[in-house]
Amino acid sequence: MGGQYPATNPFVGAHPNGNMKSSGQRYNITDLEVIDTYHGRAQGYRYVLFGDARSFPVGTTKEIVKSLTHRVDSSKKLRLKLKATVKTLDAGYQLNETIGWSIPKMTVVIDGFTTNNIQINDSFRETVNITASNPYRTVYDVAGVDYVVTSLKSVETDLPPSLEGSFKFAEQTQYTDISHYRDLVEKSNANSPEHQIVYVNEIQEYENEQPPVMNDLTLAGLSLKAGRNFSQLDQLRCWLAEGIPVERLHPNKQTAYEDGFATGPSNLLTDLVYYLLTNQMGGAGGLLGMTAGDPFLVDK
Repeated sequence: MGGQYPATNPFVGAHPNGNMKSSGQRYNITDLEVIDTYHGRAQGYRYVLFGDARSFPVGTTKEIVKSLTHRVDSSKKLRLKLKATVKTLDAGYQLNETIGWSIPKMTVVIDGFTTNNIQINDSFRETVNITASNPYRTVYDVAGVDYVVTSLKSVETDLPPSLEGSFKFAEQTQYTDISHYRDLVEKSNANSPEHQIVYVNEIQEYENEQPPVMNDLTLAGLSLKAGRNFSQLDQLRCWLAEGIPVERLHPNKQTAYEDGFATGPSNLLTDLVYYLLTNQMGGAGGLLGMTAGDPFLVDK
């Protein structure tokens, strides 16, 4: 309602009941419109997850599975099943779109990926790129959701049955010499050795100690698969592209070794003989009393 009109108001005397002292209008709110400054982010995110809702009839549901990692602690993993329904958007939606996805219903997936160290208030964020083809895109290029754990509960899962026994049948058959069938089955190595263990490597984990330093070692592996075309291998040779670095004696190293280094792998007999006679680790230098710096029995 307005205040009392002054005498200078030219419309005061026109009232049928005499001079009008005051008048006014009553306003009733019949509708509300919510304006979102960053509208479209939720539908833009769901568009990336579930696809174009406009391609499905209203009421269609769709499920997807998302694997998430904790925002700070990467050891915490969470896998969710998201289920959304195609719905009609509220009237007056700012982007002039009429169809979209509902707020997804979430279910935790217990399949071995979700870890058991998750706590309340843990946050898992996922962001997606909003491309120009996204019908809900406005001024932003990225949209996402923070999934926050608000409660925890214990669930029982159906674990696969485990079979345990106190007897392991025919264990380590690759190199065992005793048959579990005794004399009923004759093995191929019954009369002569079939395999020889020529190298055993021991790998240990050192948590609080300094691991051993093993220098000047070379490891080469050769994998063979037996077939029906041969029964044995004689004079087996293996070529290694690069071997132990030795002192190179050839005067023209670029021509002989294809590089100019004085030390490196070599396929020249002279370099090999010199290495075997002077090196005290890989050769006979310790027996002959010679080193590469003092090869008194060898004339370079």
